[in-house]
Amino acid sequence: MVIHGMSLAQADALPVAVRIHVHRMLDSVLGIIAGWLLFFPMPRIQFQRPQHFFFSTEIQIYISHVNQGGHLDNAQLLTLVSEARVRFFKKLG
Repeated sequence: MVIHGMSLAQADALPVAVRIHVHRMLDSVLGIIAGWLLFFPMPRIQFQRPQHFFFSTEIQIYISHVNQGGHLDNAQLLTLVSEARVRFFKKLG
């Protein structure tokens, strides 16, 4: 790995004050990027819901589907979508 023409071994040989300064600069840059994302968030995609759905099903949500934060876990969401997909194809025949 090279940092501005300097190998990692050479960077480790720098005085601690210089290394701390580089880390603070990186923290500042990352902070600026994070701040920029707060003021200029990505636009949200919005979908228009259809008037009528061709297929619907009810699926029981269990406590195992919910993570420690009380939210539906992404991996579990995929299993629920997969189950709904199987039910949809069964209805089609």
